[in-house]
Amino acid sequence: MFHGCIDCCNSVRYETNISDFAPTYHRSLHLSCIALTLSVFPLIWMGGLVTSHGAGMSVPDWPNSFGYNMFALPFSQWVGKYAGGVFYEHAHRLLGSLAGLLAVTVAFIAWGPATRHFWQRMLGNAAIITTTLGAGTTAATIGIYKLGLIPYETTKLATHFVSGFFSLAIVFAIAWRCRSADRRLGVKIASLVLLIAIILQGLMGGFRVTEVSLLLAKLHGGFGQLVFAGAGVMSVISSRWWIETETPGQNERRRGRLVVIGSIVVVGMVMTQLTLGALMRHDPTRNALTGNGAGLAIPDWPSHYGNVMPPLSQADLTRANQIRIFNYDPPLPMVTLGQIHLHAAHRAGAYLTTALAIGLLFLVVKRLRHDPAILWTTLGLIALVATQVTLGVLTVLWRKPADIATAHQATGALLLLSSFVLMTVALRRFVFVPRRIELTVRNFVLEPAAVHQSSSGDLSFPTSASVGAGTLLIEKGQAKSPTRKVELGVFD
Repeated sequence: MFHGCIDCCNSVRYETNISDFAPTYHRSLHLSCIALTLSVFPLIWMGGLVTSHGAGMSVPDWPNSFGYNMFALPFSQWVGKYAGGVFYEHAHRLLGSLAGLLAVTVAFIAWGPATRHFWQRMLGNAAIITTTLGAGTTAATIGIYKLGLIPYETTKLATHFVSGFFSLAIVFAIAWRCRSADRRLGVKIASLVLLIAIILQGLMGGFRVTEVSLLLAKLHGGFGQLVFAGAGVMSVISSRWWIETETPGQNERRRGRLVVIGSIVVVGMVMTQLTLGALMRHDPTRNALTGNGAGLAIPDWPSHYGNVMPPLSQADLTRANQIRIFNYDPPLPMVTLGQIHLHAAHRAGAYLTTALAIGLLFLVVKRLRHDPAILWTTLGLIALVATQVTLGVLTVLWRKPADIATAHQATGALLLLSSFVLMTVALRRFVFVPRRIELTVRNFVLEPAAVHQSSSGDLSFPTSASVGAGTLLIEKGQAKSPTRKVELGVFD
């Protein structure tokens, strides 16, 4: 701990603890962010299976599932060999609920709603009351039904009350456990933004069902991958590395700025690719069983119907459709020029993204090969690019099997996450500069470089300094004698 006081004439007595200003590593927040990120990935994978198997409308109501509360749907209706697409859709909904709960947890840990004893008591009592109400409603419903006093359909209504009570109990219990808040306002705001994004994602998925909206299906698919990337960025910002990593010198920062620009360009290109991919997967002419649509609008690779360029004119389209009918067994359905051009644009974007990623790797190796965070994140990005291109080629050559197409989509989400993480790491290393806190030290000579700040925010001083028990003379206001300033880097 660092305490300073004034004990000289015309000075004001002042005491401070530097740990009140310096952010500290919040382990619970970091682990919760990682858990949220890990929960979103299988959610995206299951969503891809929903689209690949044409199961988006297998459960036609929302937020219920066949009239049941989502969490009370009998296993016999969504698990088993006769479940069909219901399994994919209902499992997707349950995974979405888990991601929502973890997002609430992240926000609670960041804000610390139970930092005061009064709120600890209130939240604890609320958790006990709602748990009791949930258990009582469950017991009463089962007992009354066993006595034959209510029909089975009425128990469906009761499950909504049971689910509501137990859900509130879980939320209150989580809030009761969150007794310390993160000191960075930016982290708190980011946790709320992430929570709102996940709520919007869930609403888009629900209204996509109730409104049978293809537009909402496209937005739901694309926005979910942005949520995944956002959760990954939140994991980086809440990490110990983010707080404790050293700010490089001016020369190294100049070398790293080009890497920052390159990472931003790669992020933009990956987002463009995912947008084109979402348009292809949700092509309104697509058939889930045959794979019709833009996904197989060009059925060969690396050529385009045997040519370097894809069909551009109506005559080229006629020739292409003849090839699809007579050269393939079974024959492929006819396509339009719009579908062919969308597919060709997605291929061209893949080539450009690969070239940009390779160029960024060369840049990192040349300028920042001694920076492990940047180097390893870039290598991971390259590995994902190679995997994604391979899956894209197999999707075309193997006629778009559901599992390969889903893996292609899920790897795209990992690629977006990796590119966002690389951009975030590069910005932290070469752009974001900690806010400086200046402490004016009097009555002894102490070089600023000799002051060391530990991860907990404490200050340590060299034994040669004339400092008794860690007490320094700090001037608050105008200094009237020779002083020396000690600067400490602190993030908001």
